[in-house]
Amino acid sequence: MRRPAVYELTEKKGLSQVLELAGGIMPTAYLQKVQVERVEAHSQKVVLDLDLRAENTQLPDIANFTLQDRDLVKVSAIASSGGFVTLKGYVTRPGVYQLTPGMHLADLVLAYDNLLPEYYPGLVQIIRVKPPLYRQESLTVDLDKALKGDAIHNILLQEYDEVRLFSRTEMEEIPQVVVSGAVLNPGEYQLFDKMRATTKNTAASRENRRQKTAVARSLRHGRAQSRSSSASP
Repeated sequence: MRRPAVYELTEKKGLSQVLELAGGIMPTAYLQKVQVERVEAHSQKVVLDLDLRAENTQLPDIANFTLQDRDLVKVSAIASSGGFVTLKGYVTRPGVYQLTPGMHLADLVLAYDNLLPEYYPGLVQIIRVKPPLYRQESLTVDLDKALKGDAIHNILLQEYDEVRLFSRTEMEEIPQVVVSGAVLNPGEYQLFDKMRATTKNTAASRENRRQKTAVARSLRHGRAQSRSSSASP
């Protein structure tokens, strides 16, 4: 209701009139179960559940349901939204998406241009709630096969599914090489495709030369300041 409050009724009114007095029912109201708590015959409290949906054939009678002194009318809100899936992880547009009839994994990823460069093609994780207890379970399929339409991996999505994609750096070990021995700057370096030993040695030497250049500049600056101090009277 838009204006929930305690209302004094000077005359008998039907339920629809009282709801109108309270500002009407909000769009988020759950109409299948409008509840009236009533004190009956000074002896006990009773609860009455009324269905105010438009398709209810008894709606005219319920709308004219007469309220009594001390009646408490409760209109609950609808449950949390449904009919959606959630996309997470290494994607272009993470968030909530409408679950359309017959929607498969590839429909969620490709139709909205959600693939990023260097995505991991070998795995996608789907967290699904399973009735009747609605406990979470984890499903994994091959993303690359799903995008190619493989019926086993391009699974049909269900309401509330959480789909997570990964990047290559998350799932694959980054190849590295170790440069040691008689080199200017030994250490670990990332291994790239078609990388040669001369490339690694050049990178190590370049870093070392940068460090030496910085030291040399610092020394020259220090000597210049010393000569300037000596020449001062």
